Amino acid sequence: MDGEPRPRGDAEEQPFTLRGHTFASPSLATGSIDMLPPKHNYPGSAANYWLLDEQLISNMQIVVTPVDATVPVFKMPHAVVEGVVSEVINEGDGDHHIWLTLDNSKFKLACEIAPQNPLTPPAVNDHVRIYGIWRYDFQHGWWEIHPVDFLEPIV
Repeated sequence: MDGEPRPRGDAEEQPFTLRGHTFASPSLATGSIDMLPPKHNYPGSAANYWLLDEQLISNMQIVVTPVDATVPVFKMPHAVVEGVVSEVINEGDGDHHIWLTLDNSKFKLACEIAPQNPLTPPAVNDHVRIYGIWRYDFQHGWWEIHPVDFLEPIV
């Protein structure tokens, strides 16, 4: 984040544009403005996590940092995704890479559990909801959830 404190609720009150559609919170949505994607929380977290799916991810418009125009920044970085675990890789740096096939899609997304957050990785074929920070990984050239803040089974 930018390190600047901001009042709670600021992000959900600011409309944004995605693939020609302007999105806003239900209190601001009128006429040609669509509602924001659903939000989720997990127990103990005050953050709002935006539910992302393949359509939103594939058509996302991004902003860049004022310091380096090649660095994409998602304006509301807390995100949640839902899907089936297709692969779990234990990396040498202590990260657990989870490849998630998003629900109702063939789209696979990388989610990384960092060693600082001692979560138990799910098993292959588990249906899960993963909460974390949405960011672009320059080393690999893909969007991902990293770090994973929390995960839970979907039953």
